[in-house]
Amino acid sequence: PLMSMPLQMMEEKNEVPATWRIYRANTDMARKYGHVSESWFNDFFGMIPEAMRDVRMKGLWGSFEGAIYPEFDTRFHCLPEEWDIPPAVHHRRMIDWGFGADNAFCCLFACRNGIGQWMVYDEYYSTDTRFSAVEHLCAISDMYPWPRNNPYYGTTWADPSNINCFRIAARLKEYAPSYDYMSISAGNNSVDEGIEYVKYLLKRSLVIDPDEPPAPRLLIDRKRCPNLVRQMRAYRRLRSSKTGLNPADAQDKVLKADDHAVDALRYGVFSEAALSGITPRSIARKHSPGRHGVHVESKRLDKR
Repeated sequence: PLMSMPLQMMEEKNEVPATWRIYRANTDMARKYGHVSESWFNDFFGMIPEAMRDVRMKGLWGSFEGAIYPEFDTRFHCLPEEWDIPPAVHHRRMIDWGFGADNAFCCLFACRNGIGQWMVYDEYYSTDTRFSAVEHLCAISDMYPWPRNNPYYGTTWADPSNINCFRIAARLKEYAPSYDYMSISAGNNSVDEGIEYVKYLLKRSLVIDPDEPPAPRLLIDRKRCPNLVRQMRAYRRLRSSKTGLNPADAQDKVLKADDHAVDALRYGVFSEAALSGITPRSIARKHSPGRHGVHVESKRLDKR
């Protein structure tokens, strides 16, 4: 799947060169026209896992073993090309700290409308090892204005593991005088519950127009957020060890590779949900806002 992903994206965006052709080895059609027998077809596909059936039967694009977001589909979860940020929506930034070639610094820019639909409209993604935390934060500030005391522009949710970066963000003006302090909060890092909440947002269950199919609660600008789109497809659990009682099962642990954009997304949307008490567990009980993340700002900032 990793090798075929660029080709898949070219096909989806109608960017396949004019001299290229795509052919699919379709065993279902071979059965229909008598090139393989019905009994062989049933025996063979009875041994193929459900997740691989469309790949082997119809020649569709492959997916990763243990994919965490198999529901993600660019046909339904990407914003139309002519889309623009609507007025009166609530904006949030979402950060995953990183400072290396294999450890990207990622910030997502997202907004949420009045019906609870998230729209991720841009990303900052850097693997430049020469950049400091201050330089990354200044670059983020340059991308979009973030007016203070504006009810539509809220906190920046971030990976809670790096407290030093929180201190730098809260005191950014002292490091870079031409920039303002950044309101920043520690994101909720409950991985499995956060993943379940993102999966809830991906479900196409939001009825906006009774005459139209239900819509998802999460939409992404694929042109401005290529790394997030790629990682939504590639994000997966560890490969199976091929031992134990269920050797075909993937391990119940997330693969920590090429995941900075999806982690940033999870910090942001799940922290907002936890603050409002609308988490996967909230069916049974409400959460106290005080238990989900710590708001990091100096007292001096509060007085401004």
